[in-house]
Amino acid sequence: MSDVPGTHEPMRGSEANAPTPAPENPLSLSSMARDARQELAEGLKNSVSDLIYTGLMYAGFILAILLPIAGIAVGGLFLLRAISSGRSKFLPLATIIASIVFWVATASPLGILPVLLGVL
Repeated sequence: MSDVPGTHEPMRGSEANAPTPAPENPLSLSSMARDARQELAEGLKNSVSDLIYTGLMYAGFILAILLPIAGIAVGGLFLLRAISSGRSKFLPLATIIASIVFWVATASPLGILPVLLGVL
């Protein structure tokens, strides 16, 4: 062996051809495949959940413009959910703020919805 710690001389002779010991509890391929399927299913479920959450938050933001009182309610519900699940609180807060701004700007809890319906 070398005198420098952390450096080793290469194995020679019978040491190089020695088999590595088998693990204590070898996993079968079927159990590894089962674990991989479970992890894939959990990851897919989390991805779909995140996609639905984000989509509903954007729908709530649009609702904040059209119907501010409903935007405040949706923003508040999603803010509570974001706090409890550790998600970002930016979009729920933006929804609540946009709802209040559009409510004040239009002086109506119905927001710009009556204007849009009047144009149609």
